[in-house]
Amino acid sequence: MTTALSQGANAPLLPSVIVVAVGWQPVSASGRELDAAALLLNDVGKVRSDADMIFYNQTQSADGSVVTAAACQGEQRFTIDLARLAHDVARVVLTLTIQDGHPAVSFDQLTRVSVDVHDGSGNHLLHYDAQPQGRLESALILAEIYRRAGNWKFRAVGQGFVGGLAPLARHFGVVVDEPAPVVPPPPTPGPPPAQQSSASRVNLGKITLEKKGQSVRLEKRPAGLGRVGINLNWSRPSSGPVSTTRTSGFLGGLFSGNRAVASHQGIDLDLGCFVELKSGERDAIQALGNRFGSLEQPPYVKLSGDDRTGAIAEGELLLLNGDRWTDIHRILIFAFIYQGVPNWAATDGVVTIDITGEPSLEVRMTDGQDDRRVCAIAQLENIDGGLRVTKLAEYFRDHREMDQAYHWGFRWSAGRKD
Repeated sequence: MTTALSQGANAPLLPSVIVVAVGWQPVSASGRELDAAALLLNDVGKVRSDADMIFYNQTQSADGSVVTAAACQGEQRFTIDLARLAHDVARVVLTLTIQDGHPAVSFDQLTRVSVDVHDGSGNHLLHYDAQPQGRLESALILAEIYRRAGNWKFRAVGQGFVGGLAPLARHFGVVVDEPAPVVPPPPTPGPPPAQQSSASRVNLGKITLEKKGQSVRLEKRPAGLGRVGINLNWSRPSSGPVSTTRTSGFLGGLFSGNRAVASHQGIDLDLGCFVELKSGERDAIQALGNRFGSLEQPPYVKLSGDDRTGAIAEGELLLLNGDRWTDIHRILIFAFIYQGVPNWAATDGVVTIDITGEPSLEVRMTDGQDDRRVCAIAQLENIDGGLRVTKLAEYFRDHREMDQAYHWGFRWSAGRKD
């Protein structure tokens, strides 16, 4: 009997061989191919090495526990031997991306995206319809197979991600090679060749804003910024008595180095932003009060989802309609602890900003003050049509105090999530 799962639902799996089929229709989006991948992650959401990414160019894991074959007619299958997965593999994440992550191509152009799980005998166990209609991203984190109390479970995730395969791989800690430079041919007589526009180059690097006040600027693009993704990842401390240990790695491939982890009541860390348009109109986007915003209508920013545990690999995502950047004056990105005892070191929070064709920008929440629940992370400003991103890393007791510090002028009252 097949169990149909909705987004966020989970189901148990026996520790045996399963076949996971990722399917999509039509077989291409605006002529661009789609690629499915499986990533083996440790308990902090990071691949142990680049060999843990199973995709078209690396068709099996080092130990053979996960194997795939080339996609055929809109379907790619992964054979996963759960009993053979290494003990330090905490989850297997399944993804689907549109080739090149082009901003003009999204999953909205597809009619079907699905995940089906079969056992080793071919019996159909689970089905998940990811419902691509209305999805404006070019990458999806479809599902994850994860350990819970010594057993394996399957969860339907269905979370969009801005960018193609390379940004998604880097999100989970995979080192992605930059393309080799093109050597131009010797010059020939005649007029000099036209200079290539820097906007047409794709940079696969990453820029980390290390210090308060540090900025990076992107000059105005004639075609606009496209879809901009602002992603928050964080780690949930375990419950129990307070103690401090050291561990290494990072959640979702975005945290690095050793970190202090305090075990206490779980934290719910939320992502939000203030938006001011050129017209003077201002809005606050956050899960608190169910203010999720809109991409096509003011304020042209939308919050996609609310991770209440820190256990979801893709974290929380703000989408910015960069084609309306000319209408926006400034955006203040912030995070706040909705529930749990404030402990910023334990959350290991980090925000990444992904713009197609540009290096990913990373802003970490470091040196937090544990008597303060709100962190102003970064400010995005429209400077002559370009984009300037500045690291803030300032901590406040509540939204009102942050509002006053940055002169937004909102009227505040108590709020809650449903």
